[in-house]
Amino acid sequence: MASIGDEFKKCQYIRTQINKFKKMKKIFVAATLGLVLVSCGGPSVCDCKEWEKEAEKEYMAAEGADAKKAVEDSWKDKQEQCKKLGEGKSKEEMKAMREEAKNCK
Repeated sequence: MASIGDEFKKCQYIRTQINKFKKMKKIFVAATLGLVLVSCGGPSVCDCKEWEKEAEKEYMAAEGADAKKAVEDSWKDKQEQCKKLGEGKSKEEMKAMREEAKNCK
C-alpha cells in the first residue's frame, strides 16, 4: 500500500508536468502567432507587381523632372518593401516568386 507521501509526490510530479505542458503550449502559440504576423505584415509579390504598374502610370503621366522626382519619392517606401521581399532568398525561392508574379491578376 502506497503512503500518503508517495501519492503527494505523484500528484506534484503530474502537476509539474501539466505546468510544463501549458508553458510549452503558450510558447508554441506565441511563436506561431508571431510567424503569421510577420508573414502577413509585408507586401505580397502581387502587391509589388500592382504597385509597380501604378507607379509607372503615375510616372508616365507626370510632366517635368520635378513631377517625376515627386512620383519616385512617393513610391520609394513601397519600392524598399518590395526589395526586402527578395532579400536572403535562394535561387529556387526567387524562381517561385517570379512564377507567382506571372500568375498575378
